[in-house]
Amino acid sequence: MSTSSVHLAKRLLLMTLALEEAVSKEAWSETDCLFAQRERIIAQLETSMLDAASLRVIGEVKRVDDRIASVLNAGKSTVQTELQTGTRGRKAVKAYSQNSAITELDRAS
Repeated sequence: MSTSSVHLAKRLLLMTLALEEAVSKEAWSETDCLFAQRERIIAQLETSMLDAASLRVIGEVKRVDDRIASVLNAGKSTVQTELQTGTRGRKAVKAYSQNSAITELDRAS
């Protein structure tokens, strides 16, 4: 068992769990730093000999990554819905304003 690769895999898991928490809190400046730290650890792991224990920890990292992706995708859907609703709202306000102006012109004549 390579204690070095297990140690790196556990550090990666801790960074990934911290990233999951930062994403859930929408702490985007924190996520940038955590992504950078994860990239450095992943680069080190790519040059390490991974044993079964390391692979088990990396499997847990993958599960946390999947949860993070789900949260981000849900947030993306929410943002898209909010943007679409906002666009429809602006169009309705504009249409109402135009109709209101026409109504005012009708009343004036």
